[in-house]
Amino acid sequence: MVNAIPHFSLGIWLIKPGKENEFIKLFQNFAEQIFDRNLGAIEVYLLQDIQQPGRIITSGPWESLQKIDEWRKLPEFREFFAKAKELSLEVTPLTMKPILHLKR
Repeated sequence: MVNAIPHFSLGIWLIKPGKENEFIKLFQNFAEQIFDRNLGAIEVYLLQDIQQPGRIITSGPWESLQKIDEWRKLPEFREFFAKAKELSLEVTPLTMKPILHLKR
């Protein structure tokens, strides 16, 4: 990790009913490309709400805010985002900074 405290990309998605698996595959393929190209992503999380499976959160720490900005400007990101939006009822993309981190 380049910085002591990374910033996070975060997406809150409400996926159309029955499209969850398609979204998961789309995101996994996209995330694997990001790791393969070593663009600054440290980890990737894909979280699914147990009670509302259409609510999915994509998140992960990045080396820097600059790396997040560069990633979001890539044609591949715009292509992924357009396809993912087609599978979604709602999406909220965010950039977050940690204010508390507890670890065992």
